[in-house]
Amino acid sequence: MNIWIMNKDRLQSGFGLVEIMVAMVIGLFLMGGLIQIFLGNKQAFLVQEAQARLQENARMASVFLSSNLGKAGFHQNAQDDATTIFTAANLALSGTNDNANGGDTILDGTDAITVRFEGDGNITDCRGNGVAAGALSTNIYRIDTSNELECSADGGTTFQPLIENVENMQVLYGEDTDADGVVDQYRDAGGVANFDNVLSIHVALLLASSREIKLNAESKTYTLVGTGVTEPASGTDRIQRRVVERVVALRNRLL
Repeated sequence: MNIWIMNKDRLQSGFGLVEIMVAMVIGLFLMGGLIQIFLGNKQAFLVQEAQARLQENARMASVFLSSNLGKAGFHQNAQDDATTIFTAANLALSGTNDNANGGDTILDGTDAITVRFEGDGNITDCRGNGVAAGALSTNIYRIDTSNELECSADGGTTFQPLIENVENMQVLYGEDTDADGVVDQYRDAGGVANFDNVLSIHVALLLASSREIKLNAESKTYTLVGTGVTEPASGTDRIQRRVVERVVALRNRLL
């Protein structure tokens, strides 16, 4: 009688090539899904960050403009004659309209505004530096070619960036034309008859997000205090934009 003895090792078997390939494909699908989730979360984070930065810039611009433009014409002694402090060569308020000098560092098509006030030892200029009592401070605000709202506190020699991603600034001046203490008409800098009669400033900024976050690309016209501004000027993009407007009363002329 023949006795067959089977080797236990022959009863064991491993994974075949097909099984290994199927497992690899499933693993790739799972890995791809995880990558898609990661990329989606990252994109959502970038969008939220850009929107938050845009909102913060808008809030900062509104507060900054209200605080600093309203200082125009301030002088430490209310009994002093303002005309002897703010002369024709050093007006308390002045501006330029729609810069068109392509050779300078000011963004073409934007306005600039100059504010002067006298120091009293406590008041600060647009760069946060204290202005000595009796000293005349000249503060210039403009948009540079890098799309930054910047200011100069030394009469235009040096400028410091204040807010980034600002694509335009338009300014109107509320002029009292009949000396009754009430604004009669808002005009751009070129239309103001006498800056000494300006009682308020209406300023608008066009702010942009730091990256493309909108779903669809487009070119859109925004209205800044009556002036149409199209961005981008040519082509389309997915940048989100926001107009910030502020009317600032010149309290030193309303007292």
